[in-house]
Amino acid sequence: MISTKFKEELRMLLKPQIIFLLLSLSLAFQSRATLKESVFGSGPECWSSLQAVIIAYPIASTDEEKYVIQTKKIRYKEIWMPPKLIQAQSGSYDLRFTMLPGSIDGIEACQIQVEKTISNPPIQGVRQEMKSNGLEELSLIYRIKRELKIQRLLKRNSFP
Repeated sequence: MISTKFKEELRMLLKPQIIFLLLSLSLAFQSRATLKESVFGSGPECWSSLQAVIIAYPIASTDEEKYVIQTKKIRYKEIWMPPKLIQAQSGSYDLRFTMLPGSIDGIEACQIQVEKTISNPPIQGVRQEMKSNGLEELSLIYRIKRELKIQRLLKRNSFP
């Protein structure tokens, strides 16, 4: 038989671990560093739409064979500013776009992945990596979809 004193000590020891686990799970669901979305279109159509959307971003590297684009470090508020920014943030971030062409039910489609890595300036010599709220990534995916739709409409209405 386990004594009541031992049970109470066990509860007190496990409480911080359970609280930490629940907090870390809730934080993991609130912040998104990577956003994946499938869009309908051929590989070259999606690639040209992606390039048209990110024309304002400084590009560090482009690999057309692997369909990967990496941006240089971008300072906050340099290109994109989140709505309702309460205080000015310091630091920078970079974006990585990965595209995977394929098909969904026989229709050409591409999966586009936008990954945002935020780097804040070091505090007391420790570099901090943070995760994104996902707003910029969502707006980029939305703009890619709109660009694809515009391309399709132009192709359909073009004269020979």
